[in-house]
Amino acid sequence: MRTVFSTLFQSRYFPAYLLSALVVLASCKGDDGGDNPTPNDLTAQQERARDLVGTWASNNDNITAPTDTEDAAQQELQALTMTFAVNNNTDLAPGSFSSEGADTYFSDGSGATWAWTSNDSTNVSDVTLNAVSPVAAFSISNFDGSTMTIRFDFEGASTGRFAGIGEYTIQMTKQQ
Repeated sequence: MRTVFSTLFQSRYFPAYLLSALVVLASCKGDDGGDNPTPNDLTAQQERARDLVGTWASNNDNITAPTDTEDAAQQELQALTMTFAVNNNTDLAPGSFSSEGADTYFSDGSGATWAWTSNDSTNVSDVTLNAVSPVAAFSISNFDGSTMTIRFDFEGASTGRFAGIGEYTIQMTKQQ
């Protein structure tokens, strides 16, 4: 009695069967044990955190500030850079934060971090800053991966007097 396998091995179509079986096996993808989640497994916040990682610089042409903002404070906004990091590439949880050029607004201390304001995994616009003052929160809009607009309220003192109190809007561009 011949078995199915012996019949297959003796068949003139055996190479075609073998090739088909190899293609099917190659197309079956199991868990590779890697640390990087697949894009379909990411929440909206994880995707946005992944895309935020890196350094962002102010686009000088797209800054809106209250009309009473002092020149020095306005120039700081033009020099603003922000750097976002995540804790690891597995869960893409927000991590460290640093800024340069605009200490009047974003003076970061040791261990500065950023976080999502809301635990709602679909909210990718509201950011809270820890160990950063006087601005400790901002919102993100018009995000496309290479540019974003941040909005924040500023109520702090500048050069010994209150200046430029109100809402600020800055377009940021991701640096390579």
